[in-house]
Amino acid sequence: MVRKSLSPNLKPWCAGLIVPVMIITGWEIAVRLRIITTLFLPPPSVVLRAGSELFVQWGVMAHVWSSISLVLRGFFMGTVAGFLVGAACGLALMAGKVFCPLLNALRQVPTIAWLPVIAFAVGHEDVGKLSIIALSVFFPVFVNTLHGITYVSQEYIEVARIFQFSRWHSFRRVILPEALPAIFTGIRYSAGMSWSMILFAEMFSGRKGLGYLLSRRQELLVADESIVLLVVIGLLGFMVDYSIICVERRMTPWSRQMQNSLV
Repeated sequence: MVRKSLSPNLKPWCAGLIVPVMIITGWEIAVRLRIITTLFLPPPSVVLRAGSELFVQWGVMAHVWSSISLVLRGFFMGTVAGFLVGAACGLALMAGKVFCPLLNALRQVPTIAWLPVIAFAVGHEDVGKLSIIALSVFFPVFVNTLHGITYVSQEYIEVARIFQFSRWHSFRRVILPEALPAIFTGIRYSAGMSWSMILFAEMFSGRKGLGYLLSRRQELLVADESIVLLVVIGLLGFMVDYSIICVERRMTPWSRQMQNSLV
């Protein structure tokens, strides 16, 4: 017999807060007992005060919005390009033979290694940052789109042929729904990559953004404000990932139902 919880949405959030609360409590105690030096790791109470001062005095929201706007634009560009190229290579045998060897070779190069090349080609400004973000997003979405379309069950394809679906109708009603879970896996992974790349690009060059602000605070050894910025970056990344999960659940309810049936 399955017991129904009175608050099914509350328990996961409460369970997820246990470890952070324990870490913060242990951190505060360790600093107060002078087990950890406050120069490099100030207590949470000091970090909280520094966070309020940072947002009020230094206009952090302008840097936050600069990073978010670049990430969203680059993420959209890379996702659309990766999906279109992956779908073309998965659906058209000739396109796969022509493009896949080159793309598979290029994706072996770490994205960070492309940063100097892109900087020399288009500069250090927003165009260069958008390019590096789009590139970091493109390959995960491309690979997962190609994988999802390639491994669609042949039984579904045969059913579509029996019902004489057109190519577009087969793609929209059979192939795409079956490939969507794999595509969203690539999108979630690339979302984390896009945040990493924008922070690295802003540290490498630029006068605005969270990466620039974090590098400046670290150069000045301002530990409390550096920790605040790391927390902000982590929360923004979590919000992006959770948003993608919500969209995936709305667009692939059949996948979620299957996962729930296996639990």
